[in-house]
Amino acid sequence: MNIMNSIDLKQKLDLKEVVLIDVRQPEEYKSEHIEGAVLIPLGDISMEKLPETNQPLVVYCRSGKRSMDACARLLKECPFLDIASLDGGIMDWIQAGYSVKR
Repeated sequence: MNIMNSIDLKQKLDLKEVVLIDVRQPEEYKSEHIEGAVLIPLGDISMEKLPETNQPLVVYCRSGKRSMDACARLLKECPFLDIASLDGGIMDWIQAGYSVKR
């Protein structure tokens, strides 16, 4: 399983090279999220719920635990899936100085 830091994610988002998945709960997403993220709560995550894309996926949550769980679950379904978890989640993203949609 791959881990991505906030700096690398920002660069890839700016270049539109990844699809970002937020696995938190809807109320967390409404409160704040990384712009462009698709909400699929951890309890609902599966290959069939993912957006159709050929781009790599990056999954995030608040601090990184749920996104790691989501990656593990998806990799069980599809072992060759190009997926990464955002290290430190949205908390690290904000701490790095990047904006969120509120």
